[in-house]
Amino acid sequence: MQVIDSNITAVLARFIHFVDIENDLNDSQTAILSQLLSYGSLQSSADIIGKFYWSLPRSGTISPWSSKATEIAQRCGLSAVKRIERGIEYSLMANKPVSTTVKIQLSTLLHDRMTQTVLYDNAEPDLFTQHQPKPLLNIRVIEQGREALVKANSQLGMALSDDEIDYLTDSFSKTW
Repeated sequence: MQVIDSNITAVLARFIHFVDIENDLNDSQTAILSQLLSYGSLQSSADIIGKFYWSLPRSGTISPWSSKATEIAQRCGLSAVKRIERGIEYSLMANKPVSTTVKIQLSTLLHDRMTQTVLYDNAEPDLFTQHQPKPLLNIRVIEQGREALVKANSQLGMALSDDEIDYLTDSFSKTW
């Protein structure tokens, strides 16, 4: 990280949890949920200098972790829990304030843009909103070749690299 900005002395990370519930949990249920979501070493919040960003599952998706965690919570008697999701909160320790440009450079290194989204500052997460499915789209690789994938990649935000586009074009063309 110091290659990007020599003033950065540490990058700290911790899991954060978001829980979608149908109704309030009683004290016993809250204790069970707290036990389920407590793992790993605990870090005092006093050690965290300031949130730099959250890395969360992309809006409209349900992470594999969420599916299993929600199932476990429900099997532990927490039927009011509709869904649990997990993200990572990154914080920076630095000798002086870090520019927005540096924060963006760091976030590109610390999250998977295909499965996660980044929220800066105090932006509200949109994890539990129900979305209507979009209609199925066909990408006409046979008729239009590689350019069809390049265009779809850009328009749909698929985050495919050039190597992946080449591989998919080649593989699909050989299949048909």
